[in-house]
Amino acid sequence: MRERMAIAGVLLVVLSCNTGGDADRRGSEPVSGKALYKTHCAICHGADGKKGLAGAKMIPESELSLDERIALITNGKGNMMPYRGVLSKEEIARVATYTLTLD
Repeated sequence: MRERMAIAGVLLVVLSCNTGGDADRRGSEPVSGKALYKTHCAICHGADGKKGLAGAKMIPESELSLDERIALITNGKGNMMPYRGVLSKEEIARVATYTLTLD
């Protein structure tokens, strides 16, 4: 019984952290790349992309192209989890585009 309660608790936390996908599909304004970055990326990368928690790369120093950033966010690398299945392709593209503005 305790194991089931623990699993239910973990699922509740995971579901409560999920943004619910792209707002486009619900008929309202899409969530901005900046807002998605703040929700999913800033904890390790920092608001300015320079935090470097748990080995997170310094985004302003990155020379990755937009397509390379999209692939990295989609598939993850090292300690960074893949966001495929968490964010839509459009959301990932908005986050990747936003990271280009960090300096």
